[in-house]
Amino acid sequence: FAYQHGEFYRQEFTCQSTGHSVSVQFGARQGTYPPWWKHIEVVIYRWPSARADAKFAGSTQRLQTKYDASTHALHVFIPEAAEKQELRVGQ
Repeated sequence: FAYQHGEFYRQEFTCQSTGHSVSVQFGARQGTYPPWWKHIEVVIYRWPSARADAKFAGSTQRLQTKYDASTHALHVFIPEAAEKQELRVGQ
């Protein structure tokens, strides 16, 4: 019931898809309510194969992914972060 005392959590995000790539922009976290999760799972449906290069813009470190061939869904696991960031996924 922390919301009754003015605490909240808000984070905007947008997504763009072009050809064989997807970009998800996460806005900076707003509010004082601390999230209880440590990771976020982004699921991209209709991904064509297990081949994927997922990383944050400006980083060379690849993120953990898992492909579900039965549903053609790519799962990307990213750490929760308070700052603005952009996830880029390509083949």
